[in-house]
Amino acid sequence: MRALVADRHDLFRESLTRLFEDIPLPSAKVVEASCLESFFRELSAFTYDLIVLSSNICPKGKPENCDIFRIRNLQPNTPMLLIEETKPTRLSALTPSHSPIDDVLDKSCDMGSFKTVIENLLISKGEEGQHRKSRLPPKATLYFGATSKLTPRQQDVLRLIAFGKSNREIARHLKLSEGTVKVHVTAILRAFGVSNRTQAMLVAQRLMQKSQI
Repeated sequence: MRALVADRHDLFRESLTRLFEDIPLPSAKVVEASCLESFFRELSAFTYDLIVLSSNICPKGKPENCDIFRIRNLQPNTPMLLIEETKPTRLSALTPSHSPIDDVLDKSCDMGSFKTVIENLLISKGEEGQHRKSRLPPKATLYFGATSKLTPRQQDVLRLIAFGKSNREIARHLKLSEGTVKVHVTAILRAFGVSNRTQAMLVAQRLMQKSQI
């Protein structure tokens, strides 16, 4: 069993690594990454059985800026636990049909909670790993109907949301007012039945991978 633990803070990262010693696993090897560069270097070099990613190694602490779909492409069958620095984002409310992240924990949780979640992810790895790839096409199909409801301009906005652009950046790029962009974003959220732009971004990235927007 090989796990990758990524966190900027040495003390927390080392604590998580020691936590694996309390989990009955055969030949457990835990690799640590303290920055985004070393994290992706490890992902490209080895196949892991579990990824524990803290949002603090991502630019500005935002996990979406790590390109979590790039992580999933590198490790398609590996359970991924996201650790938030503060209150968990709406990513924690996404179902497996919407997000490549398998679970989310607040960094303030006690080590017992981390141990339980890690054990559950490792136990479920076999079944989840077998079905993860087969679940991807239905996700794109599920949202294709919603995408077809968008106007061409709203699809332009959706593509830029997929790249993490702010309303101001989208307005500048498309030569629109920020107010108009907000209207388009609201329509996009309604079309996909999501409540915030992070969820819309995840959907958009998924669809872009399937060349449907």
